[in-house]
Amino acid sequence: MNSWVTFEAAARLQSFKAGGEELNITSSAVSHQIRRLEDWLGFKLFERSTRAIALTGAGRRYFNGVTSLLKRLEKITQNETTRLQNKTVITLQTTDSIATRWLIPRLPEIHRSNPELTVKIITNEFHEPFRSQEADIGILTGKGKWQQAYAQLLFKETIFPVCHPGLFQDQPPFDASDFNNVSLIHDDNLGITWDEWFHAALSEIGIFPRLSSPGGLHYNHSHLSISAAEQGSGIALAYEPLVRDAISDNRLMAPFETTVVSEFGYYLVLPNNSEKTSHCETFCNWLLAQ
Repeated sequence: MNSWVTFEAAARLQSFKAGGEELNITSSAVSHQIRRLEDWLGFKLFERSTRAIALTGAGRRYFNGVTSLLKRLEKITQNETTRLQNKTVITLQTTDSIATRWLIPRLPEIHRSNPELTVKIITNEFHEPFRSQEADIGILTGKGKWQQAYAQLLFKETIFPVCHPGLFQDQPPFDASDFNNVSLIHDDNLGITWDEWFHAALSEIGIFPRLSSPGGLHYNHSHLSISAAEQGSGIALAYEPLVRDAISDNRLMAPFETTVVSEFGYYLVLPNNSEKTSHCETFCNWLLAQ
């Protein structure tokens, strides 16, 4: 095989030196390999002179055949590696917040049980459509409808306040006076404002008669407002899945029981025309189990 590749390069470039430079070997190594190939074939491939080489008639015919063979072999190799790559590489589209707060901590589990699987994460703004030309799967926020795509609900969008466990000096249950002494953290992309949560708390358990102030810390991504709450900067409204691990690890606490369920949710999204490979199906089943 090495002799064929060397012969093809030298014949195409009409030079042992140029062929050697392309293959990163010396011209004498090119000459030696071609001489061995000629001995094995039983006929000369090149006419040699002190300054140039030229293909013989047999060498030219052999060159045409070898070139065709190598191109075919390259095509076969590319097709097969691409096919296998497409089976084992899964591109998943989601938002920064879902990736950071929920998905990334769980990915090592699927990799341990499926080491041949490669997962590529691409993130977008929550309002962007499903990019089916780029992604095999999506974990997206919405109402369950994406163009030319199938969606299955993973989580309803349940929202409630969270804060660092040391933010309040008192022990639960907390009341309105505790709440009034902390700073509000605003997630401007949340879809639910503090005013709306206050109204829900007032109608449900009769507390929090005042409405919020627009002042305070504002963030345009949920993972940023949640991180601020973890650092003790104040109290933030958050989606349940994004704070599940932090509450379990005692990095956050939910001081008030009132929740608001919005019309949005987190969905597993797949293109309508996709032919799911076994690896894609394995990954989807794992997501649903999570």
